[in-house]
Amino acid sequence: MGQRGQQTLDVEALVAELRAEAETLRAELGPSDVAPLDDPRLQPEDEIADGGSLLLRDLEQNLERLRGLADPRSARVESHRGTVAAPILAAKRLLIRVLTPIWEQQTTLGRGIVDQLAEIGAAVRATASRLEHRLTALDRRLLAIEDAVARDRDLAGSPDAGFDYEEFEARFRGSGDEIRERQRAYLRFFADPTAGPVLELGCGEGTFLDLLRERGIEARGVDRSEGAVTRARAAGLDVSHGDLVSTLEACADDSLGGVVSIQVVEHLSLPVLLHVLRVAKQKIRPGGVFLAETVNLASLIVHARGWTIDPTHRQALHPLTLEFLVQEAGFSDCERLYAGEVEPGTRLEIPAGNGPEARNAARLNDIVFGPQDYAVVGRA
Repeated sequence: MGQRGQQTLDVEALVAELRAEAETLRAELGPSDVAPLDDPRLQPEDEIADGGSLLLRDLEQNLERLRGLADPRSARVESHRGTVAAPILAAKRLLIRVLTPIWEQQTTLGRGIVDQLAEIGAAVRATASRLEHRLTALDRRLLAIEDAVARDRDLAGSPDAGFDYEEFEARFRGSGDEIRERQRAYLRFFADPTAGPVLELGCGEGTFLDLLRERGIEARGVDRSEGAVTRARAAGLDVSHGDLVSTLEACADDSLGGVVSIQVVEHLSLPVLLHVLRVAKQKIRPGGVFLAETVNLASLIVHARGWTIDPTHRQALHPLTLEFLVQEAGFSDCERLYAGEVEPGTRLEIPAGNGPEARNAARLNDIVFGPQDYAVVGRA
């Protein structure tokens, strides 16, 4: 490129120096923080918060750096080569003049790219914000759907059951005296007169409410059957006609000493049952009692009798299943009680002695002809 001051320009040395300065600049800038699209940080579970994800925040930082690098003429022109510094500086200035048109074009391109990236970043942020709002809206819609399902009113004894359910119960559930004696076993969970107030869901004519009243325990009930409610009120019991779930929801938190449902939960869909359990946990004060009685599907004879005979049954609940759901809702010290023995003469006769025949007959009796009802009791 010519001579100046009788010194020859070392182009290779100049290139090496420029490369060294470039490496120094790279070291000062550090590695890029822009996360690639397959970065594990950008998994679906990462939250979009404060205007964007990690990728968006990294993009903002790198756009600022790119703006500083968009104009290559901003690089310093200097040399540390001692006696040859002047020729090198002259060569650099010459290169700048020669390359200025290219740099101008490169600067325009660089700034255009940076501006385009900024627009893309803004679009991504806006899209992320819209997605966040849509996700929030979807969450709200899902909660609304869940609440609607939880208010499913297709319960036993409802006016739209399609037949006279009261007459059906009177024919197949047994006499009132038998039911009363079976329910008397539950009074031990409400032994203290201060155990109330107790709310019975689906109380019918109020058999258990009457037992509680005899013990001096405050109690009230709710049922969907107008006839049952009328007869319960005629007996002086505090019973309302209405929806079980809404009545429970209307109670103040920690205001109840107990919630009882006898032969009700099998008529609820699973979402409704789960909702009832969660709400009951909120409404029962610490130490209070939740009690639910239903048919015992662990006894095979029940499948041919108590379960299939009632077309309004909706949710099959094995004793272990209901106990698990009650525990999952937050109740503790759960226990299972079994009742409703089959009529005499139904069970297999057990041979005398303790031989294999006797043991097998006993096992079959437990599996096939076990108790027809059970209850799960838990403490809040």
